[in-house]
Amino acid sequence: MRKMLLIVGTLLLLASVVFASGDQDSSGATGDRVTLTMFGGQLATVECLDSPCNELTTFYEEKFNVNIEWVAVPQEGKRDKQQLLLASGEYPPIFWNGDFTNADQMRYGGEGVLVPLNPLVSKAPNLEAAFKLKPYFKPAITTPDGNIYSLPHFEECYHCSVAQKAWINTEWLDVLGLDMPTTPDELETVLMAFKTGDPNGNGKQDEIPWTGTGSEWWHAYIYDYLMNAFIYNDGDRFLSMENGKVGFSANQPEWRDGLRYMARLYDKGLMDPQGFTQNDASAQALTNQDPVIVGAYTAGHNRMYPREEDNWQKYRAIPPLRGPSGVQFSGFYPGGVGGGKFAITNKATQEEIDAVWPIVDYSYTQEGTIYQLFGLQENSEGDKWWRWAEPGELGLNGKPAIYLSYPEIWMTNLRHTDWGMELFFWHADLFNGWAANQDITSLEGYERYLVVESDLYIPYVPDETVPQRLYFSSEDNQRLAQFRTEIESYVRQNTAAFITGQKNVEADWDAYVSGFKGLGLADYITLTQKSVDSAK
Repeated sequence: MRKMLLIVGTLLLLASVVFASGDQDSSGATGDRVTLTMFGGQLATVECLDSPCNELTTFYEEKFNVNIEWVAVPQEGKRDKQQLLLASGEYPPIFWNGDFTNADQMRYGGEGVLVPLNPLVSKAPNLEAAFKLKPYFKPAITTPDGNIYSLPHFEECYHCSVAQKAWINTEWLDVLGLDMPTTPDELETVLMAFKTGDPNGNGKQDEIPWTGTGSEWWHAYIYDYLMNAFIYNDGDRFLSMENGKVGFSANQPEWRDGLRYMARLYDKGLMDPQGFTQNDASAQALTNQDPVIVGAYTAGHNRMYPREEDNWQKYRAIPPLRGPSGVQFSGFYPGGVGGGKFAITNKATQEEIDAVWPIVDYSYTQEGTIYQLFGLQENSEGDKWWRWAEPGELGLNGKPAIYLSYPEIWMTNLRHTDWGMELFFWHADLFNGWAANQDITSLEGYERYLVVESDLYIPYVPDETVPQRLYFSSEDNQRLAQFRTEIESYVRQNTAAFITGQKNVEADWDAYVSGFKGLGLADYITLTQKSVDSAK
């Protein structure tokens, strides 16, 4: 890791990126203790949530002069339990870690079950500062009726924003004297060399030039990355936007051009037939063989496939390819505003609202965010989970670090110094302030490595994309959910069929395009456009 020269650098960084110029005090520790009954999903790795067993709960109780009683449910069944409680009317006053979709917020807010949080924002200086630092934050959580019914976690993960990546074996490139491909044709040449040139040196033609999965694994579909050299492909909704107008990619002539190209790769044996159906475990097993047999693969980050220490380092990201008509896109997933977590119900008294709100505001500070992410710095047994950065330590972006977390926190089977819940403001500057080894060839520098590789993709994100978070009426939301599910399935099935030759790109294309009419594509676009316009 490169070294920061002066401690003043850290102080200046804190002054500039901490949204309240040094978090404002949100402590409400005065008067008699108020008991807060709060709903939350408990991870299997969190031993307990109640005080005194959970030391973070004890910390909050003492800092804010409250008693916290958890309505704890297993994290994996959290939403089902939440919906049952709401349906029965036996819900708690506070959801600290709920799972409220946009449709939930509009429904339960409209019914009066969820209390509007707007009047409280002026009493939350750190939340207000977060809104100011990220101007899109507040509009994204404001429903069409003008109210905020739930607060989310906020996370600007840099490498996640361009997660539709492909990775290539640079050791093989060197062995064969090849350059990093920059166009679809150059990639085809490289893959053919991988197939026929015995780059792993075992005297067998056992190399698999290009693979991926046919599952919902994180941006691992075998064809998604390649399509962005022909037309913008977001990889799930297949939506695009230009001049504020919503478009659909998967029925356009350019999509057909992409299918033609990939069908050619498949016909030449350059795309792994198993890559259209295999799951994550199979893909990992494939890339961890000795000798290595995989030349390139699609995945959100490098080590999703090759796990061995001396294996993943062979692979580097392929920058977005420039297609024959000059198209060169990177799938963009800006992140930021997450799903609804915190909500107050109509069962909360004013005393409970006044007691919990300072804790909420504290969660949107730098310190509160890190507590929510990693828990206390040290537990009662002396185990250390994180610390503030020291002079000379650098973050993920190569700038002075703010904090360092120890990897042991992620490896501990049972913890009792954190909640494992999501209510925080992990904006880009704070995210990148995570101290990291600057040696990107080491496992300790892996997060820094992901930033470096993502730098190759950021210049190619579209100028406009359809927002990830949109609000619809309850009726529209049900229709849209059905449209989206059926359309995505239709595109996935047909894309694989066209590439693998089960369908002919020339003879069957018109029938494929006509098939969207029966899936409600026109209504899908109209409803999405309506929500986009409303959000403006």
